[in-house]
Amino acid sequence: QTVGNDASTTLRFLGYLSAVKEITPGLGVFCRKQLSEWTQDWLNALSEKGLKFSTLANYCNSLCMVGQFVYQTYEVDADALSMQPASPLDEILRLRGQCESQAKHQALYSRRDPLWLEFPEAQKGRVKAEAAYRALPASPPGKKKQALKEWLIMALHTCAPPDRVGVIRRLRLGMTLKRSGDAGFVLDLTSARSHKTSRFH
Repeated sequence: QTVGNDASTTLRFLGYLSAVKEITPGLGVFCRKQLSEWTQDWLNALSEKGLKFSTLANYCNSLCMVGQFVYQTYEVDADALSMQPASPLDEILRLRGQCESQAKHQALYSRRDPLWLEFPEAQKGRVKAEAAYRALPASPPGKKKQALKEWLIMALHTCAPPDRVGVIRRLRLGMTLKRSGDAGFVLDLTSARSHKTSRFH
């Protein structure tokens, strides 16, 4: 999923360069000295269209990932490599930090999503999902299995809500979810690659 997001972001960025800057699209643009300048212009254009700074921060992160791949794979312009005090990729990282800072400020004044549920309402949803599962007959098994899945998902997010969505998204038996005696399981996030924030380790 992350690779797909990086590829989609890169295609959007290259499309902007082609349409607005009349630059031939391709990974070669990541080797150019003007990369960070073009990135900032793109982010400004997206911001004017109403995109949130949290989204722009994610876009910067994707461009950094692709840029690192290009730097390790292709020949980069000497002008870009010799830039002082920072390379184009370093400057994009700084742009990401600025977007993340703006995103926190923006979140303070953003309206709550109309689909937002308070925790007590989420608990009612879990109880309803459990009741729907228990009320179904054993046959046909397909509906019963689907109802069980819905109940389990609701339980995972309401009985013991995780600190990050990535904890549930990357839940793996034997790695992040480990058996604790005969009574149940525990979450173990001590491995650097076990959850979404592993890049900070």
